[in-house]
Amino acid sequence: MSQVVCEHALKVLETYRRPEQTLRENPNFRMDIEFIRSDIFFILGKIHHASRNFKEAFENYLQAVKSNDQNMPAQFNLAKVFYYNDSYPQAEEALEKVLKNPRHKDTVEVIRLLA
Repeated sequence: MSQVVCEHALKVLETYRRPEQTLRENPNFRMDIEFIRSDIFFILGKIHHASRNFKEAFENYLQAVKSNDQNMPAQFNLAKVFYYNDSYPQAEEALEKVLKNPRHKDTVEVIRLLA
C-alpha cells in the first residue's frame, strides 16, 4: 500500500514541476519539489530494501540521491546495497560521502562499516 501511495505522489509531483508561473512566484519551488521527490524515492527504496529486492532498492536510492545529493539516509542505504552486492569500492565511495557530513546520525555506523 505504501508503495502505491509513493508512486502516486511521484506522478502528482510531476504535474507541479512544469508550470513556469509557479516558478516565477516561488523561485525555490523547483528545489522543494526535488527534495520531496528525493524523500519519496528514499521511502520506495526502503520498501524494496525491506523486501530484499536490492535491485529496486538500489534504483530508488540512486534516484533519491540524484534528486537531492544531501539526502544522507539515501546515500547511506545506497552504500549498504552496494555492500550487499559485494561492490565494495562503490560502497566505500558512498560511505565517504556520508562521512563528509559529520552531523549525520549514521556517521558512527559508517565508521564501523569502513573499519
